[in-house]
Amino acid sequence: SMSARLLALALGPAAGVVALDNGVGRTPPMGFNSYMSPSSLHNEKGLTTVGDFFVSSGLHAKGFEYVNTDEGWELPIRDANGDLAWDPLLYPS
Repeated sequence: SMSARLLALALGPAAGVVALDNGVGRTPPMGFNSYMSPSSLHNEKGLTTVGDFFVSSGLHAKGFEYVNTDEGWELPIRDANGDLAWDPLLYPS
């Protein structure tokens, strides 16, 4: 019935939350994404610089752990299988 649903909605938050105490989800994923960043960071050296800064500034110890490239990593043409391929000049490793 409608009143039973309203009662469940009203009492739902009071019932508490069941969660694992394993540290997962205590913060959002924190890090850096190259989208909308200066083009000087769109290569292996630039992203390594960001990661090094996370460590040297103490951000890594506070949970900043992701360094992602979002654009500019791929070659302008696809490989023989039709797949995207990274640019070995910008990302030699």
